[in-house]
Amino acid sequence: MKTNDSAAYTAALDLNPCMKWEYITSTWQAEWIPDAKALVAKLWKKYRRSSDTTVPNPNVFTIWKLQKSARRADYVDEYVRHIREPPVPQDHIKQGARSWWLEERQQRLISKSIKNGA
Repeated sequence: MKTNDSAAYTAALDLNPCMKWEYITSTWQAEWIPDAKALVAKLWKKYRRSSDTTVPNPNVFTIWKLQKSARRADYVDEYVRHIREPPVPQDHIKQGARSWWLEERQQRLISKSIKNGA
């Protein structure tokens, strides 16, 4: 199995706050990346919280529009918010990616994102 065909492997790289898509875009063959992004998006849609569906069937234009909106109160999908932010420096993560996601600060950001979508 090729790693670029594995949604779980690609998502694990992307969800690592130190790597995100930066590692993939700088080391993988360019033609693999669109399919890899599509696999991760499909995986996200399958497992995201049900409250993250406030924007019904967001398409590429809707996501772009929400990202570019000047109003912070607009709903932004949690994953879209994650990928638009730069990677976190390695020295900001004490015990790995999982512990970083479970930190109180990250949980507050997630809760705030969900509340803005409600």
